Amino acid sequence: MNHSGKYNELQSAGQAARLIELNKLNGENPAKPENSIRGEPKIVAFGSGKGGTGKSFLSLNTAIALSGNKRILLIDLDLNLSSIHLMLNDVVSKNICDYFESNCSLADLIFKADNKLHFIFGESGKLNHPLLSGNIIGKFFKELRDLAKEYDFIFLDTGSGIGENVINFLNDSDISVIATTPEPTSVMDAYVLLKVMKANSYKGYKTVVINKCSSLEEGKNTFVNLNSASVNFLREKLNLLGMVEYNEEIIRTIIDQTPFMKKYTCSNVNNPVSKTFSQIKKLAAGLVEIQQMANIHQS
Repeated sequence: MNHSGKYNELQSAGQAARLIELNKLNGENPAKPENSIRGEPKIVAFGSGKGGTGKSFLSLNTAIALSGNKRILLIDLDLNLSSIHLMLNDVVSKNICDYFESNCSLADLIFKADNKLHFIFGESGKLNHPLLSGNIIGKFFKELRDLAKEYDFIFLDTGSGIGENVINFLNDSDISVIATTPEPTSVMDAYVLLKVMKANSYKGYKTVVINKCSSLEEGKNTFVNLNSASVNFLREKLNLLGMVEYNEEIIRTIIDQTPFMKKYTCSNVNNPVSKTFSQIKKLAAGLVEIQQMANIHQS
């Protein structure tokens, strides 16, 4: 068999073709799309199939965008490689691992950046972090939903990949935001994450953000390819929350440890960053719209 020829053939094919080929190998058949919203959607989990998608940047800056008129709690649930506290240049004595080790309550860990934006930070470099059983995660979400009475949204910034902890955190969320970039490997990994969520009977509302796209056209094409595979093979129609184009200034704000949406406001947005500012605001508005639609359906 000419492996080089097969590789070149796949390389030249579109992303949808790659995903379709994967499912053919797995013996899956196309099916009808489906999706749902459950309860009052306050808990929003951000996930990604691989690192480098900008997931934490998106969760942090969308939270900041919402905090102008919403009460937001952002919890960094990456138990080994957390980054939210680094992006904020903040240091705290306790983090989410202290909760999972039963040393405190979630309320004890809240860091109040201001009246409407609160955080619970994660851990970096901990080698012996606690193993999270189903009982522990169940207790976490029970306490989280009690805490949700104090907030309009609670964001969970999960770790990357499809580890058991990540899937459990995503699975109990009301809304999931799956971040991907247009890179074929990133799209494939996002699809695998969606597939695992489907296998674990996720009942929430799935959304996708295409990050780091070179243009809106590239972002739309990426979503179309991913959504086509999801509809055909997972029986689920995805929902595009939004797209964020690549911007060098994003990298600069991360290096400077100053969140993009804190550095730039409505009054000082200039041409190089105005699109990014607007695109992040649209992500925030999209989540509010999902929540409002759910509340209307339940009233």
